[in-house]
Amino acid sequence: MATIVQTSGKRLNVDALRSFRAKLRILEREIGRCLEEQTDCCGVTVAQCHVLLELDGLRSVNLQALADRLELDKSTLSRAIDSLVKLGLVARKEDPENRRQQILSLSKAGERRVADIHQCCDAYYQQMLARVTPVDLPAIVRGIEGLAEAMLAQRKDAGRMQCCRETTAKTNRRVAT
Repeated sequence: MATIVQTSGKRLNVDALRSFRAKLRILEREIGRCLEEQTDCCGVTVAQCHVLLELDGLRSVNLQALADRLELDKSTLSRAIDSLVKLGLVARKEDPENRRQQILSLSKAGERRVADIHQCCDAYYQQMLARVTPVDLPAIVRGIEGLAEAMLAQRKDAGRMQCCRETTAKTNRRVAT
């Protein structure tokens, strides 16, 4: 694999960049499979799992704050919350300071489900990370953290990625004139 090195604004080697993108696609597929397997055994969807884990970290929160945290539309999140309430995993109560808002938290059953998810995922990742050399592990952890932060910053700064069809259409218009 070609090495990716970026110095003072120079463009990256195309072969190295495409190799990097290929590895990211593998990583994306493996993470997707992993999430599906881990949540499927717990009886929740991947989206519901994300909600449960966020609620575990926040303890109690209103719908808008949770939607902001998960970067989801309130109506989309509301449907996920409704299904989790029906499953008995999330408790919803009226906000005493603003009766139009609801406070969300894990129910006792939700706390047990989150504990099960953590136990399952922790065991999986312990086993997976045991395959990494102790010398490489800190660099991998830092790399994942840095990549996640860079991807988030890029999305927030640049917005939606330009579609390849849009680029082709602009090129075709320029050639036609």
